[in-house]
Amino acid sequence: MKNILLIISNTFQKEIRSKTLIFLSLMTLGVIVGLNTLLNFLGEKVLSDLGMGQAGGLAISGVTLMIGMWCYFLCSFLIVDTIRSDFEKGVTSLLMTLPIKRFEYLMGRVLGIWCIVACFYFVTSSVAFYLFNSTTKMSFSISLLGAFAINLLSYLAMIAIGLLISLYFKKLTGLAICMVCSFFIHSSNTYFMSKPISDVFSDFEIMKFIGASFHQLLPRIGVVSTVAKAILLDTELQINYLMESFHYIASLTFLLLIIRFLFKRKNL
Repeated sequence: MKNILLIISNTFQKEIRSKTLIFLSLMTLGVIVGLNTLLNFLGEKVLSDLGMGQAGGLAISGVTLMIGMWCYFLCSFLIVDTIRSDFEKGVTSLLMTLPIKRFEYLMGRVLGIWCIVACFYFVTSSVAFYLFNSTTKMSFSISLLGAFAINLLSYLAMIAIGLLISLYFKKLTGLAICMVCSFFIHSSNTYFMSKPISDVFSDFEIMKFIGASFHQLLPRIGVVSTVAKAILLDTELQINYLMESFHYIASLTFLLLIIRFLFKRKNL
């Protein structure tokens, strides 16, 4: 446990100064402040049909969607950048000469990136909620915290997927594959969330079969995001929450075991 905490601390110190992270943070905060200024300028009279509270709700929904997209990008970018930099600079080989197990190294990197993404998500979302609440008198709901916690689970799964990809691909290639995988997983999750898996065989298509494989074998980050959105907007979903929770835990555990198996056999 001590070694994992050391790797988490090292990862946090290493990546928190990332230019990409700083750029996205400043850009996101700029969009939030700009949108809040626009709402303040328009005022109650212009937004009388919607009402300031509803306008604030729509604004926070849009900003939350934007922040979520950036978080998926950060998950992919930071884990690929960290792992590949360690390989290329010999950091991984050096760490393996210390009394640190390979699995401790992997978990430290994963949890370190997760902490950074969580901080980005929490800070930008908190600023948005504070500003929009001040401008539109939008009421705070405990569901906001629930949506925040649920979204963190999808980011953890995305980091694990990015870790697997980064073991074998260079930075730019790995990042591109991560983003394609993220889009494909979300698409397949959205499609099969409302349809039975048997739909694949009723009208067999290769892309539908691949999508079904992604949906069944990998953590359903698209379903997790949809659940978080439903909590945020207070809408109902017709899904089996117990089954989806079991699938998330089982698929993420299986993915981490595969990563551990492959990393143990990787020549460093």
